[in-house]
Amino acid sequence: MGSIETTKVAGYGSLEGKVALVTGSGRGIGRGIALELAKRGASVVINYAASSKPAQEAVKEIESTGSKGIAIQGDMTKVADIRRVFKEAIDHFGRLDIVMSNSGTESFKKEEDVTEEDYDKVFALNTRAQFFVAQEALKTLENGGRIILMSSVAATMSGVPNHALYAGSKAAVEGFVRSFSVDCGPKSITVNGIAPGGVKTDMFDENSWHYAPGGMYLFLCLWHISSCFSSRPNSSESGAIVAYLQCFSAKLC
Repeated sequence: MGSIETTKVAGYGSLEGKVALVTGSGRGIGRGIALELAKRGASVVINYAASSKPAQEAVKEIESTGSKGIAIQGDMTKVADIRRVFKEAIDHFGRLDIVMSNSGTESFKKEEDVTEEDYDKVFALNTRAQFFVAQEALKTLENGGRIILMSSVAATMSGVPNHALYAGSKAAVEGFVRSFSVDCGPKSITVNGIAPGGVKTDMFDENSWHYAPGGMYLFLCLWHISSCFSSRPNSSESGAIVAYLQCFSAKLC
């Protein structure tokens, strides 16, 4: 894990006094999002399914910014765990203002070889879990809260073989965002989805060869050809987008 800038952000964009829950935030994009929120002053709940050590390390990074953080174990595929994590977060901090549903997994398999177990595993975490996290957030957040769900460019892109499970699981999330936006309106809770592309994380590094036969090297070459930017996005940039969606100026987004 490389070093991450931990300078706190003040003034415009400050989240001082806010409390955020980020699911699946012991590593990868979730960890980057959690740290970006902490840099803006938010207290952050790190959620992890099984690996305690990375989650505790993430808490230390949060505390290094001057913000408060705790780690709470919970398997987001289990509704009882979702409810418990929300309760423990509120018991600790007294409130929740921001819920970022980030937990997810990826699957590449020939469509004719996909099993029921494969289907259930992907949709349980990428789709079902996000619905019930959003549901619990709707029940729990006060007026003016923020809900963000994790989609992917895969929800709308084409041309990637053996990707139906993952793409379908993320497309459903975009439907959730549009519908929950209506249902959360009476409480002035905004609901948004973010759809990152090839963000540099350990999960993507493990799967890059599925996107390009030459693995990470060829993927990076293709990225430089197709993107107007010279570098590939990292998790902190996803975090900056999430942080913007918490600002007052994003209240109608």
